Amino acid sequence: MDDESIQVQCYAGARGAETPRAVVQGGRHRAVARVIERWIEEARDPRGGRRQWFRVEFEDGEAAAIYLDLALDMWFLSRRGATSSEAAQIPSTT
Repeated sequence: MDDESIQVQCYAGARGAETPRAVVQGGRHRAVARVIERWIEEARDPRGGRRQWFRVEFEDGEAAAIYLDLALDMWFLSRRGATSSEAAQIPSTT
């Protein structure tokens, strides 16, 4: 299953977009309550690139793993990066 492209609103510090504050997926806005952890991952394929990962918790308590693909300058929701106690996708409230 491919990761899903999302929009992320960030706190912009001295180094640009630094900390996710909200995620927009399919028109749905979800505020980030806290960043649980963050890390940088080097590319695993020959095309290169790096990913800046964030495991975030939303205001409703759900969690997800998201990343910024630095080569593409695009954000993605990971379908495989969350642990079993955390959501791999943003759940629907409807």
